[in-house]
Amino acid sequence: MKARNLKKILPFIVSSTIGLSGCMADEYQENSDNNINYIDEVEIDNNTALSNIELPEEEFNLDYEKDVIISTTGEVNLRSNPDINSDVVDVLPMDYILDVNQKLDNNWYEINYNGNVAYVSGDYVDEEIKYIVKNKTLKVAYLKSDATIVDDLDIIVGVAPKYESVIVYKEDETRYYGVIGDYIGYVDKAKTEELTGTYVVVDISSQMLKLYQDEECIFVTPVITGKVQNGVSKTPIGIYEVFDTRGHRDLIGPDYRAYVDYMMKFNGGIGLHDAEYHTDYDENGNIIAKHGWKNKSDFGGHTYIKHGSHGCVNMMNDATEFVNERVEIGTKVLVKK
Repeated sequence: MKARNLKKILPFIVSSTIGLSGCMADEYQENSDNNINYIDEVEIDNNTALSNIELPEEEFNLDYEKDVIISTTGEVNLRSNPDINSDVVDVLPMDYILDVNQKLDNNWYEINYNGNVAYVSGDYVDEEIKYIVKNKTLKVAYLKSDATIVDDLDIIVGVAPKYESVIVYKEDETRYYGVIGDYIGYVDKAKTEELTGTYVVVDISSQMLKLYQDEECIFVTPVITGKVQNGVSKTPIGIYEVFDTRGHRDLIGPDYRAYVDYMMKFNGGIGLHDAEYHTDYDENGNIIAKHGWKNKSDFGGHTYIKHGSHGCVNMMNDATEFVNERVEIGTKVLVKK
């Protein structure tokens, strides 16, 4: 299972660490005061394929960290002590991301809440893990079909789905080695297609968009993809190309009409566009217009599950402008689970 950071991530330019889709970036978080906190690594036990792979250090050293997001699975009482009989401090909504201090032996979580310590039962939370890989990425590809992933001994560690990204760290004539979805291992090159030049990767499970140029990830931003219906996002996975970059238009559907500053269509009426609520001013500080319908805190996280788009990839206004200035007709867009 993939995960996001402990709190929702704001857009940032690339600088120091590498995420699962191969992007170097300083990752930072929101808080209630100034919306920015740097992430502390959270160490947890797990028995994934990654921990079972032995890498010859003299040949290749894969440097990685683990990150975890812990959120509520439904409405849950927040209590003053780790006991169902203690006082209820507040009621947390579903998909609330916890700021965890520690997990107690009795399956309760001690968390920070509005500057105080409180407790949530582990029966009502979910933990998701991801790997932050810090080696420099030289190449990114995607799977053209479902593919078997094997370790150094050719033992199968899993199967990655079609359109999963392949973050390449080394290769031979027939295979790539690197991060493939939830796994680290080898995959046959015949199952892949390399991405080159300028391209965009939209990761539905982590609700992140990454922009690459010439084998370097230059920008990362949280997004809101299509609402989930029957367990599937309305943003279809696949490999596409941008075919229309006209902005300053109204998006019109059966039950909506919304103005956007930027629109980069890549699949019929589906595209990358701004949705953040903002106010436009003239040079004298007078309000020209108010646009958008999502708050900054909505981007990333679990928003898309119940309150996602009709299929488009919603972005914050400044982030959309940054991407719009760097893509053109024909730019590849990979949408993956």
